[in-house]
Amino acid sequence: MEKMKMPPGNAQKLQGPAFPLRATALAVIVLVPVLLSGCGSSDDNPGSTTQTPTPAPTPAPVATWQLPASEIPLGPSGQQEARTTTPLKTGVTYYQITRGQTASSDFWTITVQFAKTQSAAAPAAAALATAGYQVRYDSAGTGPDGSPLGFNVSVGQYPTQAAAQTAATTIAQQTNNAYTLKVRNTGLDGNASSTGPWLVNVLAIAPTFKGNLQNVIAGGNQADTGGMIGPAGLETPQSTAARMGAFAAINSGYGSATALATGGTASTLVSNGKLEGMAVNGQPAVSFAQVNGSPSVSFLQNVSTTATVTSSQGASASILGENRSILGQVYNCGSPGALPNAGPAMDYPCTNYNDLVLYDGNYNGGLTSATNVDPGYSGATYEVLVDSKGAVVSGSTVLGAPPPPGGYVLQGLGTSAAWLQQNAANGASLNVTQNVQSNAGPMTLAQGTSLAAAGPTLLPAATVQQSAVAEGFSPTFGNLDRTGSWYWGWFMARNPRTMIGTTPDGTILLVEIDGRQPGLSIGTTIQETANVMQWLGASKAINLDGGGSSAMIVNGADVAHPSDNSPATPTQRKVISSLVLTQ
Repeated sequence: MEKMKMPPGNAQKLQGPAFPLRATALAVIVLVPVLLSGCGSSDDNPGSTTQTPTPAPTPAPVATWQLPASEIPLGPSGQQEARTTTPLKTGVTYYQITRGQTASSDFWTITVQFAKTQSAAAPAAAALATAGYQVRYDSAGTGPDGSPLGFNVSVGQYPTQAAAQTAATTIAQQTNNAYTLKVRNTGLDGNASSTGPWLVNVLAIAPTFKGNLQNVIAGGNQADTGGMIGPAGLETPQSTAARMGAFAAINSGYGSATALATGGTASTLVSNGKLEGMAVNGQPAVSFAQVNGSPSVSFLQNVSTTATVTSSQGASASILGENRSILGQVYNCGSPGALPNAGPAMDYPCTNYNDLVLYDGNYNGGLTSATNVDPGYSGATYEVLVDSKGAVVSGSTVLGAPPPPGGYVLQGLGTSAAWLQQNAANGASLNVTQNVQSNAGPMTLAQGTSLAAAGPTLLPAATVQQSAVAEGFSPTFGNLDRTGSWYWGWFMARNPRTMIGTTPDGTILLVEIDGRQPGLSIGTTIQETANVMQWLGASKAINLDGGGSSAMIVNGADVAHPSDNSPATPTQRKVISSLVLTQ
């Protein structure tokens, strides 16, 4: 395979997981305007006159951010709203906003199926009619192109979730379990008539704050502290905050259904200058650094990662993933060679049966490398173990060996398995380079920098649907129609959300909205999420992982209300990384 060229000074080299960094020298050229009054003296050019330049206007001062006094744009205007303000540190303030109440028009119902058209739902409607039920077609709204998304084919109106669940059990028995019945509350549908309630948590970090905001992987940043990428377990934001001594934290980058089950990465992840997960190419991300003692946040578009392994003989191959739990499966797609195509597709598993993945000591706490292969693959597998000096110490067709101390494991399928067998024999020397790119250029992987995958880009709020499509949060993916199975439920319906934004004066806003809990907080659609960030005064904002992962920790307590297993037994979800605020 052709060797990838890395921009000088921004490549991270691995000879074993010591991962030495190169310092980057930045040349700054300052252009000084020079006023020329002719080519010679006034005696040489008597007709010349000296012109005094007009001074540039002084830019207007940027107003210091404050929580808006106007109503938060959720539901119809005139809803009851309450706010609390809690100073945490100099320059950091926590706000909680509660708004609205359950609408009389919202109720519990049973979804029989999602159908693109009413005619497509005719067989289900007939079967339900035979069982004595009349279906209702609840519109799912329109997609980015303005066309109807379809209908939730529904049965009944029930006063409580328990009553709806009992009815669903009866209907399943009467229809011989022919349908996957789901109990839902219509307040979560995204209807404009819903009046809440909503619970919104906001952490405002002023430019005056002296401290650090960073993205931290579960369990630690180094192998000797027991990284938790992998089946050994993840970590709740509350646990991460306690371990890091943070006074505030939120959940951050995207995992996946696979990552939640097996702990592997599913998107770009940088923690303390170390690349831990490779990008869903084309999606955005948010990066963090410390500048002059204060947090600095950058919003990155069209993020991609490249990694190359090169043998001592000069042969090279592209590494396609890092710390993924299932070899050959590329969750969220967006990887070169992935099928059905290489574009990003949130929450969809693509495959690559020539996969090549690196596992470091943070995967599964250094106990193993990956042991699972996509079930559709039936070809050769091969892995090599590389020590801290970059030397291959062993190879095997059986997967799952732990990396050597300070070393790493490379696992390959198909042509990548063949490359490892041909170029990574025992004693061979391997060198790995890694690079993170975006529209802003290469990112220097230096100690103290971190990055979390995110999306969609929320601002401008008026174009959030179009941004989402470009970034892989789309109702279609190739020939796959995801309107019913994914897009309506994730984008159009209301869910818990977590997001981050910055304001013109440099204030950083960390925001969490509780959801999926009628009576406490119904959550927001992505459009409503964008509207909230616009209302808060953010000039840039992006959506982070949400749903059951949404959490906000303040002084050791979770001020959010987790939606997993709630409201009876709320459980804070373990996640792959969290944003922690320390001083």
